[in-house]
Amino acid sequence: TANPLGSFRFLARSAQVLRLSVMYLLMMFSQSVFPTTTVLYCAYRFGWGPTEVGLMLAVVGICSAVVQAGLTGIIVKILGERTTMFLGLFCGVLAFAGYGLAPSWPLFVACIPLGSLWGLATPNIQALMSSKIDPKEQGTLQGANMSLSSMATIFAPLIFGSTLSYVTKPDVPIGLSGAAFLVAGLFMVLSLWLATGVKRAPKTAPVLGADPA
Repeated sequence: TANPLGSFRFLARSAQVLRLSVMYLLMMFSQSVFPTTTVLYCAYRFGWGPTEVGLMLAVVGICSAVVQAGLTGIIVKILGERTTMFLGLFCGVLAFAGYGLAPSWPLFVACIPLGSLWGLATPNIQALMSSKIDPKEQGTLQGANMSLSSMATIFAPLIFGSTLSYVTKPDVPIGLSGAAFLVAGLFMVLSLWLATGVKRAPKTAPVLGADPA
Protein backbone atom coordinates (compact mmCIF):
# COMPACT_ATOMS: atom_id res chain seq x y z
CA THR A 1 0.00 0.00 0.00
CA ALA A 2 2.33 2.71 -1.28
CA ASN A 3 -0.09 5.62 -1.61
CA PRO A 4 -2.37 7.38 0.91
CA LEU A 5 -5.59 6.54 -0.96
CA GLY A 6 -4.72 2.86 -1.09
CA SER A 7 -3.76 2.98 2.58
CA PHE A 8 -7.12 4.38 3.64
CA ARG A 9 -8.96 1.84 1.50
CA PHE A 10 -7.10 -0.95 3.26
CA LEU A 11 -7.53 0.54 6.73
CA ALA A 12 -11.20 1.41 6.18
CA ARG A 13 -12.09 -2.27 5.91
CA SER A 14 -12.41 -2.24 9.70
CA ALA A 15 -13.96 0.65 11.63
CA GLN A 16 -11.68 -0.04 14.59
CA VAL A 17 -8.54 -0.17 12.46
CA LEU A 18 -9.58 3.03 10.68
CA ARG A 19 -10.11 4.76 14.03
CA LEU A 20 -6.69 3.66 15.25
CA SER A 21 -5.06 4.72 11.99
CA VAL A 22 -6.56 8.21 12.21
CA MET A 23 -5.25 8.43 15.76
CA TYR A 24 -1.84 7.39 14.50
CA LEU A 25 -1.96 10.01 11.74
CA LEU A 26 -2.88 12.74 14.22
CA MET A 27 0.01 11.68 16.45
CA MET A 28 2.43 11.85 13.52
CA PHE A 29 1.14 15.34 12.75
CA SER A 30 1.76 16.39 16.34
CA GLN A 31 5.21 14.86 16.41
CA SER A 32 6.20 16.88 13.34
CA VAL A 33 6.12 20.07 15.41
CA PHE A 34 9.47 19.15 16.94
CA PRO A 35 11.74 19.04 13.87
CA THR A 36 9.80 21.91 12.33
CA THR A 37 9.82 24.49 15.11
CA THR A 38 11.71 23.51 18.27
CA VAL A 39 15.15 24.89 17.44
CA LEU A 40 13.75 28.16 16.06
CA TYR A 41 11.28 28.50 18.93
CA CYS A 42 13.87 27.94 21.66
CA ALA A 43 16.24 30.41 20.02
CA TYR A 44 13.47 33.01 19.83
CA ARG A 45 11.85 32.45 23.22
CA PHE A 46 14.81 31.48 25.40
CA GLY A 47 17.79 32.76 23.44
CA TRP A 48 19.25 29.27 23.06
CA GLY A 49 22.22 28.43 20.87
CA PRO A 50 23.61 25.11 19.60
CA THR A 51 24.94 24.10 23.04
CA GLU A 52 21.62 24.49 24.82
CA VAL A 53 19.74 22.76 22.01
CA GLY A 54 22.23 19.88 22.08
CA LEU A 55 21.81 19.43 25.82
CA MET A 56 18.05 19.47 25.46
CA LEU A 57 18.20 16.80 22.76
CA ALA A 58 20.39 14.70 25.05
CA VAL A 59 17.73 14.90 27.76
CA VAL A 60 15.07 13.94 25.21
CA GLY A 61 17.14 10.96 24.10
CA ILE A 62 17.70 9.71 27.63
CA CYS A 63 14.05 10.01 28.61
CA SER A 64 12.87 8.34 25.40
CA ALA A 65 15.34 5.49 25.86
CA VAL A 66 14.03 4.82 29.37
CA VAL A 67 10.45 4.66 28.10
CA GLN A 68 11.21 2.50 25.07
CA ALA A 69 13.77 0.21 26.67
CA GLY A 70 11.69 -1.09 29.52
CA LEU A 71 9.05 1.20 30.97
CA THR A 72 6.51 0.54 28.22
CA GLY A 73 6.58 -3.22 28.75
CA ILE A 74 6.25 -2.88 32.51
CA ILE A 75 3.26 -0.55 32.28
CA VAL A 76 1.53 -2.70 29.64
CA LYS A 77 1.81 -5.73 31.94
CA ILE A 78 0.14 -3.76 34.72
CA LEU A 79 -2.47 -1.73 32.82
CA GLY A 80 -2.94 -3.50 29.49
CA GLU A 81 -2.52 -2.10 25.99
CA ARG A 82 -5.64 0.06 25.85
CA THR A 83 -5.14 1.80 29.20
CA THR A 84 -1.45 2.31 28.49
CA MET A 85 -2.41 3.91 25.19
CA PHE A 86 -4.73 6.31 27.04
CA LEU A 87 -2.00 7.15 29.53
CA GLY A 88 0.47 7.93 26.75
CA LEU A 89 -1.98 10.14 24.87
CA PHE A 90 -2.95 12.00 28.03
CA CYS A 91 0.69 12.65 28.88
CA GLY A 92 1.18 13.91 25.34
CA VAL A 93 -1.66 16.40 25.68
CA LEU A 94 -0.26 17.71 28.97
CA ALA A 95 3.27 17.92 27.57
CA PHE A 96 2.24 19.93 24.52
CA ALA A 97 0.30 22.32 26.72
CA GLY A 98 3.39 22.70 28.89
CA TYR A 99 5.70 23.26 25.94
CA GLY A 100 3.42 25.90 24.51
CA LEU A 101 2.74 27.78 27.74
CA ALA A 102 6.08 27.47 29.57
CA PRO A 103 7.26 31.03 30.36
CA SER A 104 10.85 29.95 31.05
CA TRP A 105 13.28 27.32 29.84
CA PRO A 106 13.37 25.34 33.13
CA LEU A 107 9.63 24.74 32.85
CA PHE A 108 9.99 23.86 29.17
CA VAL A 109 12.67 21.28 29.97
CA ALA A 110 10.61 19.96 32.88
CA CYS A 111 7.95 18.91 30.37
CA ILE A 112 10.36 16.62 28.50
CA PRO A 113 9.97 13.56 30.80
CA LEU A 114 6.20 13.97 30.59
CA GLY A 115 6.42 14.25 26.82
CA SER A 116 8.53 11.10 26.68
CA LEU A 117 5.67 9.19 28.29
CA TRP A 118 3.69 10.01 25.17
CA GLY A 119 5.84 7.25 23.68
CA LEU A 120 3.69 4.77 25.58
CA ALA A 121 0.89 5.34 23.08
CA THR A 122 2.50 4.57 19.72
CA PRO A 123 3.49 0.90 20.19
CA ASN A 124 0.16 0.12 21.79
CA ILE A 125 -1.81 1.74 18.98
CA GLN A 126 0.22 -0.34 16.55
CA ALA A 127 -0.30 -3.47 18.64
CA LEU A 128 -4.06 -2.92 18.76
CA MET A 129 -4.11 -2.40 14.99
CA SER A 130 -2.08 -5.57 14.43
CA SER A 131 -4.44 -7.58 16.62
CA LYS A 132 -7.29 -6.75 14.24
CA ILE A 133 -5.44 -7.61 11.02
CA ASP A 134 -4.75 -11.06 9.60
CA PRO A 135 -1.11 -12.12 10.13
CA LYS A 136 -0.71 -12.45 6.36
CA GLU A 137 -1.50 -8.73 5.98
CA GLN A 138 0.80 -7.35 8.66
CA GLY A 139 3.24 -6.14 6.01
CA THR A 140 0.46 -4.27 4.25
CA LEU A 141 -0.50 -2.69 7.56
CA GLN A 142 3.05 -1.50 8.15
CA GLY A 143 3.15 -0.06 4.65
CA ALA A 144 -0.11 1.78 5.26
CA ASN A 145 1.25 3.25 8.49
CA MET A 146 4.40 4.39 6.70
CA SER A 147 2.23 6.06 4.08
CA LEU A 148 0.34 7.93 6.80
CA SER A 149 3.61 9.01 8.38
CA SER A 150 4.73 10.35 5.02
CA MET A 151 1.56 12.42 4.77
CA ALA A 152 2.28 13.95 8.15
CA THR A 153 5.87 14.83 7.29
CA ILE A 154 4.69 16.57 4.12
CA PHE A 155 1.75 18.61 5.39
CA ALA A 156 2.39 19.15 9.11
CA PRO A 157 5.45 21.41 8.63
CA LEU A 158 3.28 23.77 6.59
CA ILE A 159 0.89 24.12 9.51
CA PHE A 160 3.45 24.44 12.28
CA GLY A 161 5.91 26.52 10.28
CA SER A 162 3.20 28.99 9.32
CA THR A 163 2.00 29.17 12.92
CA LEU A 164 5.49 29.88 14.25
CA SER A 165 6.12 32.45 11.53
CA TYR A 166 2.97 34.33 12.49
CA VAL A 167 3.37 34.30 16.28
CA THR A 168 6.99 35.46 16.16
CA LYS A 169 6.13 38.70 14.41
CA PRO A 170 7.18 41.84 16.35
CA ASP A 171 3.58 42.89 17.03
CA VAL A 172 2.57 39.53 18.54
CA PRO A 173 3.08 39.09 22.32
CA ILE A 174 5.96 36.73 23.09
CA GLY A 175 3.67 34.74 25.36
CA LEU A 176 1.92 33.44 22.23
CA SER A 177 5.12 32.23 20.59
CA GLY A 178 4.49 28.64 21.70
CA ALA A 179 1.26 28.44 19.72
CA ALA A 180 2.63 25.76 17.37
CA PHE A 181 2.91 23.37 20.32
CA LEU A 182 -0.65 24.21 21.35
CA VAL A 183 -1.87 23.43 17.84
CA ALA A 184 -0.04 20.10 18.05
CA GLY A 185 -1.75 19.57 21.39
CA LEU A 186 -5.14 20.04 19.74
CA PHE A 187 -4.34 17.20 17.34
CA MET A 188 -3.49 15.12 20.40
CA VAL A 189 -6.77 16.02 22.10
CA LEU A 190 -8.62 14.79 19.01
CA SER A 191 -6.59 11.58 19.05
CA LEU A 192 -7.40 11.10 22.74
CA TRP A 193 -11.09 11.63 22.01
CA LEU A 194 -11.00 9.02 19.24
CA ALA A 195 -9.31 6.63 21.67
CA THR A 196 -12.48 6.50 23.76
CA GLY A 197 -14.05 4.43 21.00
CA VAL A 198 -11.23 1.89 20.80
CA LYS A 199 -12.27 -1.53 22.05
CA ARG A 200 -10.06 -3.88 23.97
CA ALA A 201 -8.59 -6.66 21.90
CA PRO A 202 -10.01 -9.98 23.18
CA LYS A 203 -7.44 -12.75 23.48
CA THR A 204 -9.27 -14.71 20.78
CA ALA A 205 -10.50 -11.77 18.71
CA PRO A 206 -11.30 -12.45 15.04
CA VAL A 207 -8.98 -10.46 12.81
CA LEU A 208 -9.62 -8.63 9.56
CA GLY A 209 -8.92 -10.80 6.55
CA ALA A 210 -8.58 -14.03 8.50
CA ASP A 211 -9.69 -17.24 6.81
CA PRO A 212 -12.93 -18.61 8.28
CA ALA A 213 -12.57 -21.67 10.44
